Amino acid sequence: MDDVFTGTRKKARDFSDKKTHDFESELETLRSDLSGVIDMVSRLGRDEGHFGARAGEVLDEAIRAGRKARDSARTEARGVEARLLSEIEAHPWRAVGVAALGGIALGWFIGRK
Repeated sequence: MDDVFTGTRKKARDFSDKKTHDFESELETLRSDLSGVIDMVSRLGRDEGHFGARAGEVLDEAIRAGRKARDSARTEARGVEARLLSEIEAHPWRAVGVAALGGIALGWFIGRK
């Protein structure tokens, strides 16, 4: 009967050793995969920080460009206003005639509907 138990013990030990080896192999694969994921997340965090800083720079640059365009448009509008006022002051009846023609044309277009 000892032979039966010895054979069974050997089979159980072999089975246990095989399962332990399989488990260790799977555990090593899991560690390797997890290490790869950690590296990927780390790179993603660094890249996101880089892109976030770059996005801030681009946003600041866009704001500066917008303010510059706004200031330029204001200056241009003030120049046009000044020239228009000087023309009106120099030729007031011409300005009245242009305004009257503009009103007539607007009335005609609105009345066509």
